Amino acid sequence: MTNFLLALILASAHAAPAVDWNADPLASITSQLVASRDGAAPSAKPVRALENFDYYTLSLEWHPTFCAGGVGRSLPECRPPQTGQYDQALVMHGLWPSLRNDPSNSLGYCGVDSSIKNQDTARTRCQMPPVPLSQQTRDALASKMPGTDNCLERHEWYRHGTCSGLDAETYFALADSLVTQANDGALGRFIAANSGQTVSAADAMNQARADWGSAADSAVHFVCVKGALSEIRITVSPSAQSLSGSLVPGDVGGSCPASFLITAGQ
Repeated sequence: MTNFLLALILASAHAAPAVDWNADPLASITSQLVASRDGAAPSAKPVRALENFDYYTLSLEWHPTFCAGGVGRSLPECRPPQTGQYDQALVMHGLWPSLRNDPSNSLGYCGVDSSIKNQDTARTRCQMPPVPLSQQTRDALASKMPGTDNCLERHEWYRHGTCSGLDAETYFALADSLVTQANDGALGRFIAANSGQTVSAADAMNQARADWGSAADSAVHFVCVKGALSEIRITVSPSAQSLSGSLVPGDVGGSCPASFLITAGQ
């Protein structure tokens, strides 16, 4: 039922030739929140049309590696009891509208006022206007996106989601669904089952091929930090409703050696 509703929402979004943000209650809520904080209503609305980018980059983080780094150790999400719920599966970093030949992923902040953009730092992002989401979607994000403790969803929406052409609810529902699909597949199970072990990149890619066929070769990218798996980035079509049949070649690059460690959780 959840996948059916998501498909229906996305189909409606694709059918519309343009997004009428004046009639969008979510956009109206965003404007009211900004006005209440700053005394004005700078625009935080997407201005790019849906699919006016080449692909999404789905960034899946392996949280134990992040928490083993210097920055991660200082965050609440990397200390018990919070960290335990994120150590058993790939978690959501983001779903990024991306352009080809743009390795720095410069596309972002579409239609977002500079006053909001300037707040997007690790120390001040919680001062950005809250993202208008249902409680159900907030709960889903909290279970898959550790950084919600530090308002990561605000960064992800204003930096990336505003360029998707989708409203915030639809955008995060899509991201949540894609993360779940990745974890339920052969690759997700392989990563979780080998926590604390060193695996070959070839074996990991074979699991991706088991999920998505030969399309995985140019769409699944393993990112490592000091020889340990940090992220898996999967490039998918802008019209994707599921990972199956939606992978497209992407030039986001990978950095893992022939064998890499899957860091054990705490």
